Formats: sequence, C-alpha cells, structure tokens
Amino acid sequence: FNTDSDAHFITNFNGQSDSCSYIDSGSNAYFFPSSGNPLLVTCKGSNSAFYCPASLLPLTATNQSAANTNNSTGSVAFSVGNADTLFTNNGGKNVAFSELGGPNAPVSGCGNSFDWGLSFFYGRSVFTGIEQQPVTGTSYTGPFWAY
Repeated sequence: FNTDSDAHFITNFNGQSDSCSYIDSGSNAYFFPSSGNPLLVTCKGSNSAFYCPASLLPLTATNQSAANTNNSTGSVAFSVGNADTLFTNNGGKNVAFSELGGPNAPVSGCGNSFDWGLSFFYGRSVFTGIEQQPVTGTSYTGPFWAY
C-alpha cells in the first residue's frame, strides 16, 4: 500500500474516509472516530481515552493506498472490547490487549485519521518501506506498508 509523503494512507470505516490514517506500534490501541456507530461509547472516569462497548464489538475497515495510487485495498477485521473490563481482568495484571480501542481526533492540518496501533500488529506481520529506499530484488521503492 503506497503512502503519501507523511506516511498516511486511507482507511474507510463506518461510511467515513479517514485520509490521514497511519500505522503506529507506539500507540497502545486502535484509535479512530466512532461517528455513526452508537455501540462505540466512550468509557467514563479514568478510562475515558478508550471505548467501553457493552460487549465485544466485531468491526471491519478497508485500507487503501494514499490517493488510491495503485488500487491496493485490504479489509481488516478487528474487535473492540470494554476497556474497563480489560483493565480489571486478571486482577489488573494484563498490560497488552488485541481489542483495545479509543476515540481519535483528526490529525492537525489533515482530515480524519485512523491510528492502527499496537493491536493491529497482533497475529500479523507488518512491513514498512522507507521513503526513497528500494526493496532488494523487487521494483518497489518506499514509502509503503504491507501486512
């Protein structure tokens, strides 16, 4: 999937095109706007940076290259769980979650964004191509990402 010069690509989720989406293993969750999905409620209190749906919520989004330059698309199935429950299970000893999600503000100077955080990396290999660097043995040059 090609990116723009800021390493952004497009994520289509819940009828909304998030043109400044990015992969970030430093984010501890999926962060994305909940617009149009009444089941994605924000937690109250100290976990207000995360979603607290009543039960595990299966979701799907479609990623595509920036400006759809090479017609690459890929569907991603993921789930969002209740952060209050996740943080208290196992006596609060768990620290990494595959179903942690929260609301995300638009990227400054850009459109809506979908932050594919650490949860995105669980169960898949993720590759990034560095800007202006060729991939040995192929015709590909960064920036791009693949999974």
